[in-house]
Amino acid sequence: VGSAMYFYGNTAVEFADSGSTFSLEGNTGLTMEAWVKPLSDSGQDSYILLKDSYTQKDEYIKGFDLAITDSLSSISASVYVGAGETRSISAPVPPLTSWTHLSVVYAGAEMNVYVNGELKAPKPFSESKPVHVSPYSHPLTVGYGFSGIIDEVKVFSYGKSAGQVLESMNCPSFLEKEKLV
Repeated sequence: VGSAMYFYGNTAVEFADSGSTFSLEGNTGLTMEAWVKPLSDSGQDSYILLKDSYTQKDEYIKGFDLAITDSLSSISASVYVGAGETRSISAPVPPLTSWTHLSVVYAGAEMNVYVNGELKAPKPFSESKPVHVSPYSHPLTVGYGFSGIIDEVKVFSYGKSAGQVLESMNCPSFLEKEKLV
Protein backbone atom coordinates (compact mmCIF):
# COMPACT_ATOMS: atom_id res chain seq x y z
CA VAL A 1 0.00 0.00 0.00
CA GLY A 2 2.97 2.32 0.59
CA SER A 3 2.17 3.80 3.99
CA ALA A 4 0.77 2.86 7.38
CA MET A 5 -2.95 2.05 7.52
CA TYR A 6 -5.39 3.33 10.14
CA PHE A 7 -8.09 1.01 11.46
CA TYR A 8 -11.07 1.88 13.64
CA GLY A 9 -12.12 -1.50 15.08
CA ASN A 10 -14.80 -2.07 12.46
CA THR A 11 -12.75 -1.87 9.26
CA ALA A 12 -10.29 -4.16 7.51
CA VAL A 13 -8.41 -4.43 4.25
CA GLU A 14 -8.70 -7.64 2.23
CA PHE A 15 -6.23 -8.81 -0.36
CA ALA A 16 -7.79 -11.31 -2.77
CA ASP A 17 -6.08 -14.66 -3.21
CA SER A 18 -5.40 -15.31 -6.86
CA GLY A 19 -4.57 -18.94 -6.15
CA SER A 20 -0.80 -18.62 -5.92
CA THR A 21 -0.24 -15.21 -4.31
CA PHE A 22 -0.33 -16.50 -0.75
CA SER A 23 0.90 -20.03 -1.45
CA LEU A 24 2.59 -21.60 1.55
CA GLU A 25 1.41 -25.17 1.00
CA GLY A 26 4.02 -27.69 2.08
CA ASN A 27 6.53 -25.13 3.36
CA THR A 28 8.19 -26.14 6.59
CA GLY A 29 7.52 -22.73 8.09
CA LEU A 30 6.32 -19.20 7.84
CA THR A 31 6.97 -15.85 9.50
CA MET A 32 4.31 -13.21 10.17
CA GLU A 33 5.47 -9.67 11.01
CA ALA A 34 4.03 -6.20 11.44
CA TRP A 35 4.59 -2.86 13.10
CA VAL A 36 1.54 -1.91 15.20
CA LYS A 37 0.43 1.05 17.26
CA PRO A 38 -2.89 0.38 19.01
CA LEU A 39 -4.87 3.54 19.74
CA SER A 40 -7.58 1.91 21.84
CA ASP A 41 -8.97 -1.48 22.83
CA SER A 42 -11.69 -2.38 20.34
CA GLY A 43 -13.21 -4.82 22.84
CA GLN A 44 -12.62 -7.82 20.59
CA ASP A 45 -9.71 -9.84 19.26
CA SER A 46 -7.70 -7.56 16.98
CA TYR A 47 -6.36 -9.38 13.94
CA ILE A 48 -3.20 -7.89 12.57
CA LEU A 49 -3.46 -10.41 9.76
CA LEU A 50 -5.75 -13.33 9.05
CA LYS A 51 -5.65 -15.79 6.18
CA ASP A 52 -9.03 -17.41 6.71
CA SER A 53 -12.64 -16.33 6.96
CA TYR A 54 -13.12 -14.03 9.95
CA THR A 55 -16.86 -14.66 9.78
CA GLN A 56 -16.23 -18.36 10.48
CA LYS A 57 -13.28 -17.96 12.90
CA ASP A 58 -13.19 -20.89 15.31
CA GLU A 59 -10.95 -23.80 16.22
CA TYR A 60 -11.17 -25.07 12.64
CA ILE A 61 -9.12 -22.28 11.09
CA LYS A 62 -7.50 -23.50 7.90
CA GLY A 63 -4.96 -20.77 7.34
CA PHE A 64 -2.94 -18.60 9.70
CA ASP A 65 -3.41 -15.55 11.89
CA LEU A 66 -1.64 -13.03 14.09
CA ALA A 67 -3.75 -11.17 16.66
CA ILE A 68 -3.63 -9.00 19.74
CA THR A 69 -6.04 -10.34 22.36
CA ASP A 70 -7.18 -9.91 25.96
CA SER A 71 -7.57 -6.12 26.01
CA LEU A 72 -4.23 -5.58 24.23
CA SER A 73 -2.30 -7.60 26.83
CA SER A 74 -1.26 -10.61 24.75
CA ILE A 75 -0.35 -11.67 21.24
CA SER A 76 -1.63 -14.90 19.72
CA ALA A 77 -1.03 -16.71 16.47
CA SER A 78 -2.02 -19.95 14.81
CA VAL A 79 -1.01 -21.96 11.77
CA TYR A 80 -3.06 -24.78 10.24
CA VAL A 81 -0.94 -27.90 9.59
CA GLY A 82 -3.64 -30.22 8.22
CA ALA A 83 -5.88 -33.08 9.34
CA GLY A 84 -7.80 -30.78 11.68
CA GLU A 85 -4.67 -29.69 13.57
CA THR A 86 -3.87 -26.06 14.28
CA ARG A 87 -0.67 -25.06 16.03
CA SER A 88 -1.10 -22.02 18.26
CA ILE A 89 0.89 -19.82 20.57
CA SER A 90 0.17 -16.88 22.83
CA ALA A 91 2.30 -14.67 25.02
CA PRO A 92 1.75 -11.68 27.29
CA VAL A 93 3.08 -8.41 25.93
CA PRO A 94 3.94 -5.14 27.64
CA PRO A 95 1.45 -2.30 27.23
CA LEU A 96 1.28 -1.48 23.53
CA THR A 97 1.26 2.31 23.75
CA SER A 98 3.84 3.08 21.07
CA TRP A 99 5.04 1.56 17.82
CA THR A 100 5.82 -2.13 18.43
CA HIS A 101 7.27 -4.74 16.08
CA LEU A 102 5.49 -8.10 16.36
CA SER A 103 6.78 -11.28 14.77
CA VAL A 104 5.63 -14.88 15.01
CA VAL A 105 7.80 -17.59 13.52
CA TYR A 106 6.56 -21.11 12.77
CA ALA A 107 9.41 -23.48 11.85
CA GLY A 108 7.69 -26.87 11.67
CA ALA A 109 8.72 -28.15 15.10
CA GLU A 110 8.51 -24.88 17.02
CA MET A 111 6.67 -21.57 17.14
CA ASN A 112 8.12 -18.38 18.62
CA VAL A 113 6.73 -14.94 19.52
CA TYR A 114 9.03 -11.92 19.25
CA VAL A 115 8.22 -8.40 20.46
CA ASN A 116 10.61 -5.68 19.27
CA GLY A 117 13.07 -8.37 18.23
CA GLU A 118 13.13 -10.06 21.64
CA LEU A 119 11.97 -13.66 22.06
CA LYS A 120 8.96 -13.60 24.41
CA ALA A 121 7.58 -17.13 24.07
CA PRO A 122 9.05 -20.27 22.52
CA LYS A 123 6.80 -23.30 21.98
CA PRO A 124 8.27 -26.63 20.82
CA PHE A 125 6.21 -29.40 19.19
CA SER A 126 6.97 -33.12 19.35
CA GLU A 127 7.12 -33.49 15.56
CA SER A 128 7.69 -31.19 12.62
CA LYS A 129 4.72 -30.52 10.33
CA PRO A 130 4.55 -28.31 7.23
CA VAL A 131 2.10 -25.48 6.71
CA HIS A 132 -1.20 -26.53 5.10
CA VAL A 133 -3.37 -23.73 3.76
CA SER A 134 -7.04 -24.10 2.93
CA PRO A 135 -7.93 -24.47 -0.75
CA TYR A 136 -10.90 -22.11 -0.31
CA SER A 137 -9.02 -18.97 -1.44
CA HIS A 138 -9.94 -16.82 1.55
CA PRO A 139 -8.44 -13.35 1.29
CA LEU A 140 -5.55 -12.15 3.44
CA THR A 141 -7.26 -9.74 5.84
CA VAL A 142 -5.35 -6.99 7.63
CA GLY A 143 -6.71 -5.09 10.62
CA TYR A 144 -10.00 -6.88 11.34
CA GLY A 145 -11.16 -5.74 14.81
CA PHE A 146 -8.05 -3.58 15.31
CA SER A 147 -8.19 0.03 16.46
CA GLY A 148 -4.93 1.75 15.63
CA ILE A 149 -2.21 1.91 13.00
CA ILE A 150 -0.56 -1.02 11.20
CA ASP A 151 2.50 -0.82 8.98
CA GLU A 152 4.83 -3.21 7.15
CA VAL A 153 2.69 -6.35 7.35
CA LYS A 154 4.77 -9.20 5.95
CA VAL A 155 4.36 -12.96 5.56
CA PHE A 156 7.44 -14.95 4.62
CA SER A 157 7.43 -18.51 3.30
CA TYR A 158 9.97 -19.75 5.87
CA GLY A 159 10.58 -19.63 9.59
CA LYS A 160 13.12 -16.90 10.38
CA SER A 161 15.93 -17.20 12.90
CA ALA A 162 16.13 -14.78 15.85
CA GLY A 163 18.84 -12.83 14.01
CA GLN A 164 16.70 -12.57 10.88
CA VAL A 165 13.73 -11.28 12.93
CA LEU A 166 15.93 -8.59 14.46
CA GLU A 167 17.39 -7.71 11.06
CA SER A 168 13.93 -7.48 9.52
CA MET A 169 12.79 -5.18 12.33
CA ASN A 170 15.74 -2.84 11.71
CA CYS A 171 16.14 -3.04 7.92
CA PRO A 172 14.00 -1.85 5.02
CA SER A 173 11.68 -4.55 3.69
CA PHE A 174 12.93 -4.20 0.11
CA LEU A 175 16.04 -6.17 1.14
CA GLU A 176 13.98 -9.35 1.86
CA LYS A 177 11.70 -9.77 -1.14
CA GLU A 178 12.90 -13.17 -2.35
CA LYS A 179 10.72 -15.18 0.07
CA LEU A 180 8.02 -12.62 0.74
CA VAL A 181 4.60 -14.16 0.11
